[in-house]
Amino acid sequence: APPMLIELQSHSTVSDGQLLPAEVVEKAGEAGVTTLALTDHDAIAGVGEAAEAAERLGIELVPAIEMSCVHEYAEDLHICGYWLDLGKIAPACERAQHERVTRAGEIVAKLRGEGFDLHLEDAVREAGDALSIGRPHIAKAAGATGDLGPFFEEYLVPGAKAFVPRRWPTAEQAIALIR
Repeated sequence: APPMLIELQSHSTVSDGQLLPAEVVEKAGEAGVTTLALTDHDAIAGVGEAAEAAERLGIELVPAIEMSCVHEYAEDLHICGYWLDLGKIAPACERAQHERVTRAGEIVAKLRGEGFDLHLEDAVREAGDALSIGRPHIAKAAGATGDLGPFFEEYLVPGAKAFVPRRWPTAEQAIALIR
């Protein structure tokens, strides 16, 4: 039998990946992956399409998520959850996506206050859709190019001019939701 190759973190266009969910599975298969978890940020919308592709290709797909959390000691704390009950986690995904859009709007407003000619719609265009909007999309919509690090340092990290912290869920809440 061919060796098992397990990949437990991958992203699709449902969050910040470059490929559609089915394409992620296809590329994983080409790389020899036998078990794959699609762990989009705060989203499970790609799991169905990924599962269909996985079945077609003989890959075991693990229904999963990568939840972004509030944590006092970390700018970005992400917790992966595996073998999810998709129906039970769906309301949390909806809330997280709503909070993501609200936070993006607050960041855009702060950047406008810093003199940027920027609207939430510009950042949504960069993201492809509002529900997957994140700070890199906002930075690009504000005109940042190439290495986004300097823009992040000045505007989008804790203590920076336009930073807005996450408010939900805490790590404890995320773990409870996953369980």
